[in-house]
Amino acid sequence: MKRKIKPILILLVTLIIGFVIGGLTTVHIIRYKLMQFATEEGFKEATYGFFNPDDEQKNEMKPIVEKYSKKHNELRRTFFIEFFNMADSMLIELDSVLTDDQKEKYLEKMSEHEDDIEKMMK
Repeated sequence: MKRKIKPILILLVTLIIGFVIGGLTTVHIIRYKLMQFATEEGFKEATYGFFNPDDEQKNEMKPIVEKYSKKHNELRRTFFIEFFNMADSMLIELDSVLTDDQKEKYLEKMSEHEDDIEKMMK
């Protein structure tokens, strides 16, 4: 009986480790791709990558893609400003309900998001 349990445990542990590594890798890749798309240059590269234009098309597309990459960038900036304004308003309204620890935890999390967003804005 013991001889059958050991290989099964090794297999289960290996599978669990594989799932964890796979999950972390997937999150990292998705985050990296989103960070690339979050810049004006990333938007342009993604657009050209999607359409795969020839040189002539790329020349014709350039002013249009440039225009929309700027709009995309401005939309992102506006979104994040509104998002943090909303988060601040919510925290003000929740102030009397939350404990100091809960408020601190929330502020720490928002600070992490702000750091990530600052990286994307560069």
